[in-house]
Amino acid sequence: MVESTPLVSVIIPAFNASAYIESAVNSAIAQTYKNIEIIIIDDGSTDDTFKVAKNLSIKYNNVKAYTQINGRQGKARNFGIKNSSGEYIAFLDADDEWLQDKIEIQLKHLFKLNADLVFSDGYLFVTDSNKALAEIFKTTNQATEIGSLKGIIYGKNGVKLLHLKNRIPTSSVLCKKSVIENVGLFDTQFLLHEDYMLWLKLTNNGYKLVGIEEKLFLYRFHSNSSTYGFRKQLFVLIDCVYEMGIPLTTEQKIQIIKHSKSLFEDLNPTGEIKLAKGIMEKYAQNAAGGLAKYFMKLSLSLNLFNVFLSLFYRESRSLFEKQIDESNLILPLQQENILK
Repeated sequence: MVESTPLVSVIIPAFNASAYIESAVNSAIAQTYKNIEIIIIDDGSTDDTFKVAKNLSIKYNNVKAYTQINGRQGKARNFGIKNSSGEYIAFLDADDEWLQDKIEIQLKHLFKLNADLVFSDGYLFVTDSNKALAEIFKTTNQATEIGSLKGIIYGKNGVKLLHLKNRIPTSSVLCKKSVIENVGLFDTQFLLHEDYMLWLKLTNNGYKLVGIEEKLFLYRFHSNSSTYGFRKQLFVLIDCVYEMGIPLTTEQKIQIIKHSKSLFEDLNPTGEIKLAKGIMEKYAQNAAGGLAKYFMKLSLSLNLFNVFLSLFYRESRSLFEKQIDESNLILPLQQENILK
């Protein structure tokens, strides 16, 4: 067991999750580490989510249920943090679940490594079934490892690594409440990637993030999942890195180039071309130089996307010859020295 037993506040944002929320809460209740409070924030659901949450708060004395006008996950998580009493915060999405020793194992790593935030790997289930993931996990051999980062993310190299991509699953995170408060909580202007923005802010402010080997949570991917597809995630990444004021990496540029045409094709029919345009404007400002930057921005302002793409490819074509080895940017857990 963990020698110190501080209170851990489990934050569960929930939107139209009446089919899953009880399984998520039960996985938190079943933790081997018992000093927890569970805070459910119904994010303006149109189903029975709040009713289920309220019933759970009556059933368990350490469960609290709140509701708010729909404001997306960042706002809901901030509400939960502000109404929490724990020294530590653990995030759990309403359609995900934890394995029983998740909090106990993570606290041991956090204390041993003097970390500010600990996250882990987990298992992915692609299913629209309402069945508890723990039950599916017991009877299937089809679970897929998510593949989160492993090691210590800290210092300048940690910043570079995290800018490559977001590989910190939110439902796996346990962290000090104080560090989240110190960087201003989740930034609610980012509706789809507020979690990634928070990890970037923590890393840029010198906090120590640790990815451990253990697989400690079960992630449900279904038709209502808020996670974007890979190509759209590239826009998320550009947006976050731009907001942090840091240039795009070579690897990011390579991936954007590879997928930009299909990305525009994906976004056009769904009415999200405005999003694409806005982030590509950021790319032009962030990455291009001289006349290329001017003409890229001009073509976007005139909605001449084919012209933009031609300039985009030309400006970036040399990048394909370069690659980044992320193994040089992360510190293995067994190493004692910390990157500065």
